[in-house]
Amino acid sequence: MQNKLNTHKTEVIDELGDRHLLDLINMPFLSNYAYKEINKILTTEDNGIDVIYDTKYHTQKNMSDIKTSEYKYPVVHSINKGGLVFWYSNDNTKGHFGVPKVILNKNVIQYYYPEQNDYEGKYGMSQISFGIPISSKREGDLILKAMETHEFKRIIASTKWSAFQTDQRMFKFFKKDWYKILLENDNKSKSKSSTRKSKSKTESKSKSSTRKSKSKTPPVEDMDKTKPRKSMIKLGKKSRKLRRMLLKRREGTRKK
Repeated sequence: MQNKLNTHKTEVIDELGDRHLLDLINMPFLSNYAYKEINKILTTEDNGIDVIYDTKYHTQKNMSDIKTSEYKYPVVHSINKGGLVFWYSNDNTKGHFGVPKVILNKNVIQYYYPEQNDYEGKYGMSQISFGIPISSKREGDLILKAMETHEFKRIIASTKWSAFQTDQRMFKFFKKDWYKILLENDNKSKSKSSTRKSKSKTESKSKSSTRKSKSKTPPVEDMDKTKPRKSMIKLGKKSRKLRRMLLKRREGTRKK
């Protein structure tokens, strides 16, 4: 090992046991896997998105978990299966309020409820929530939709380090249009899946039709079995004629 700049790609064995050759110099952080998905949306911090995060509305700083006439300003503390969990502040002048944003949480996984699209700036955020600034309700809706994609879930799952939380700092390296990239990839994936299903159905119908057609045609063995029966029937007719001729001859002989 030498203390100098790396000029070659590094072989990395990820958490899943797969091997990769990565240019670590141009990567702001190293996830546990999903390098292909992450690299599509990464850029430099200067060109990345803004992230709203601070502890001005920390739950241990003059906050209440019950809404009262004094503590009336809602602060998003956590986001779980049941939805958004609020604490309340008696001050809405510390920031966050009045700022359009999509609110995320430091959970192990990310949820996506419509209320997280805070395009009106109605909510503050506690020490375990953070926000991505947006310019419109539509942009917020698209971000939430991107959060539902398989690629985003995979990225979130692969970026869990010592505290097993979602680290808001990594979002600073996301491209401005990161959510559009994920949505475009998701649409392509669904289109391919739909094409495969349609092709599979067509092939299945074709095979079924072929089987039905074959079942209508008598097997060769059965066709062969019908021939002897026809010949037996013919032999039966001849034998009846012979009997009649013999009977007539006998009658003629008796008369004589």
